[in-house]
Amino acid sequence: MKVCNQCSMKLMDSVIICPQCGCRTKTNNNAHQVIYEKQEPSYTLTLAPLWKRFLAGIFDILIIVIPVFMFFKMLPFAGILLGWLYNMALDSSKLQGTLGKKIFKLKVTDTHGLQLTFFKANLRFIAKAICFIPLGLGFIPILFSSTQQGLHDLVAHSCVYNAN
Repeated sequence: MKVCNQCSMKLMDSVIICPQCGCRTKTNNNAHQVIYEKQEPSYTLTLAPLWKRFLAGIFDILIIVIPVFMFFKMLPFAGILLGWLYNMALDSSKLQGTLGKKIFKLKVTDTHGLQLTFFKANLRFIAKAICFIPLGLGFIPILFSSTQQGLHDLVAHSCVYNAN
C-alpha cells in the first residue's frame, strides 16, 4: 500500500495514476521507493462530474432505445442486446467510451488510467444494469465518493474522466 503525495489518498502498489487527483506514480527500482510526478497538463485526468455522466447516458439511451423501438418493435430483448453490444464494444475500444461520452468529452478507464479490457467493459455493463433495478440506487455512491465511482465502476474497477 502506498499514499499519493499530492492528495494523500491510499493506493494499491499496482496503481499507476491516482484516481482522485490524476497524479502519475512510478517506481524507482534502484532505491525501491515510490516517486510521484505530476502528469503533463494534456494528460491530467480529472474525474467527470455526475451531470456530464448523466447527460451522456441519456444520449446513449436515446441512440439505442428510439431506433430499436421504431424499427425492430422488439424493445425488451433487442434493446438489452444492442445496449450491451454498444456499451461493451465502445467502452473497451480505443475510443474508451460510447458516443454520448465522446460528445461530452468523457473517457472510461480502469483504475490505472488504462483502456478497459473486454472483460471489464462487460462486467461494468452488467453491474450498471443491476444498478438500475432498485430505482437507480447503485448510482448514488457517485455523489458521495471521492473517486466519483458508482457501484458499477467499483465492481469493474473503472473510472470516468474528463477527456482533455
